[in-house]
Amino acid sequence: VTSLAISTDTDFAGGWNKSDSDSAENVMSRTGYVIMYARCLVQWCSPLQTEIALITAEAEYIALSQALRNVLPIMTFLQEIFGVVNIHAPTATINCKVYEDNNACIAMASSNKFSPRTKLIALR
Repeated sequence: VTSLAISTDTDFAGGWNKSDSDSAENVMSRTGYVIMYARCLVQWCSPLQTEIALITAEAEYIALSQALRNVLPIMTFLQEIFGVVNIHAPTATINCKVYEDNNACIAMASSNKFSPRTKLIALR
């Protein structure tokens, strides 16, 4: 069964420049993600985040949130196509494998609760 795959990464405050320290964009993290289907690129994006992340895990969590919000319509679209084309598969369920390298981000995304250390991160 072929499935979607998301790979995310973040450059935490990577644009900081001492000579231009008054600009808010210097401390914003850059989100990067790719969405693949059957090893083919479907979508990629690399924008600056719209808010300032205070910790690396928060920047990674924002990137993961943005990527997942973009993959949900793709999953729905593929499910509709499979229904119309009558693909012989045991189920018409579309799976999505997420590749994330930050353990704190994975723990936050897997849990329904915020800890005292992560309560600064608003639900996205």
